[in-house]
Amino acid sequence: MFFQRKKLDINAGIKTFRSTPNSILLDVRTREEFVSNHIPDAINVPLDEIDTYQPENKKYFVYCQSGRRSMIAVQQLQQKGVDAVNIGGIQDYVL
Repeated sequence: MFFQRKKLDINAGIKTFRSTPNSILLDVRTREEFVSNHIPDAINVPLDEIDTYQPENKKYFVYCQSGRRSMIAVQQLQQKGVDAVNIGGIQDYVL
């Protein structure tokens, strides 16, 4: 049996982020990737630093390049009790 993963819509995720008070847009790509291009209002915590990151008590909207790293980051944040959602990859972001 074949299951196709539903493609995340980062643009819808950004819209929800913008309408959610006191939320955080989290980019988990490397610092170099973040500096070269990122979504306005995002903060950068690379995936390899998520385990030591001290999250705030806010809702997190998490993205990366394609959605894979953000999926891993969301799992790690949720294990810490953080309200986090994967919104996908910046590669599909439309200004």
